[in-house]
Amino acid sequence: MINEVGRSKKHFILMGDFNYRFIHWPPLLNHQTVTKEAADFYHCLEDNFCTQHVEFCTREDAILDLIISDEQNMVRDLVNMGPSINQIYL
Repeated sequence: MINEVGRSKKHFILMGDFNYRFIHWPPLLNHQTVTKEAADFYHCLEDNFCTQHVEFCTREDAILDLIISDEQNMVRDLVNMGPSINQIYL
């Protein structure tokens, strides 16, 4: 889907829980918690010049909830509302 949207030349924001246990962003691809699927996902974002905006843990010690866009400055001022809030406000 990211490849398809990347080729469309339309602006986009993709948000959600991707269930890849990234400990920080950008991920250390040689870290034991990064699966092959997570590394492939990261490379897909890079290949399509996407920006992932969340740099703080959203679930315990991992960044599971991601905000991805095609422009680096499209998203700003993210706020970590803590573990009791399951939303990220833009």
